[in-house]
Amino acid sequence: MPYFLSASKKEFKLKNQRLLLFFLMILLGAGVGIAIGWFVFPPQAPENAKIYQLRADFKADFALMASEQYAIKHDPKAALDELAKLDSADPINYLVSAIKFAEGAGYPAQDLGKMRQLFNGIDAKTLQEWKAGGSGGN
Repeated sequence: MPYFLSASKKEFKLKNQRLLLFFLMILLGAGVGIAIGWFVFPPQAPENAKIYQLRADFKADFALMASEQYAIKHDPKAALDELAKLDSADPINYLVSAIKFAEGAGYPAQDLGKMRQLFNGIDAKTLQEWKAGGSGGN
């Protein structure tokens, strides 16, 4: 005769109680862990975080946003001002790095085209004027 048929009702009831208590303790532990995580040690944004501390994907998105503004306004100095927020020493090098990252990350061809259009729209004369302070650069 199988065990579950020969077991007494008391043994069966004890097994069910242990199983129920086991799952209740798991739920209680998860609840306490969540409560401690959210109420005792809540997640906090870093204090005084700088824009240049962004991850590479967010930096590439930032360069894309500057490229989209350039596509609308056709103002390379304003685009350089935006790019300088992330790398004031060499915004062109930053743009090239962002394009390389975007290519590797699989950005759409349209977005890559805008970023390349910005790169091609910044000539040496514009860069020199921007560095000299013609539009707030450096």
